[in-house]
Amino acid sequence: MKTEKKEISLEENWTVLWCNAVEDLLDTVNDKEFIWPLIFRGIEWLMSEERKSCMILECRLTDGRETVWISISEDDVESTLDKMMEWRLQREEYEECAIVRDLISRWLDKKALASSQLDGQ
Repeated sequence: MKTEKKEISLEENWTVLWCNAVEDLLDTVNDKEFIWPLIFRGIEWLMSEERKSCMILECRLTDGRETVWISISEDDVESTLDKMMEWRLQREEYEECAIVRDLISRWLDKKALASSQLDGQ
């Protein structure tokens, strides 16, 4: 059976994906073309809302047997963006690299600001 993909916005910050089979669910979770944009959007939301973590994707089997949740925490942002950049570079997606680089820069600026505020206390 082919995966049925339904994007449902919950609280405007994560995607729910319905799959017909476990294989479809696993294929989707491992599909970087599908998952990286969701992670990118999640990181942007995490930063804009000043959260410690955020939900990105909920994959459910239509029969209700399995659910996979994917989230990102601020501890994982830097390494995740580095992996995203590496993947984009390998694919020679230079425009996307610039967008990822911008988010990395904003993330590092945010970390530096938070650190300087802690030092100033």
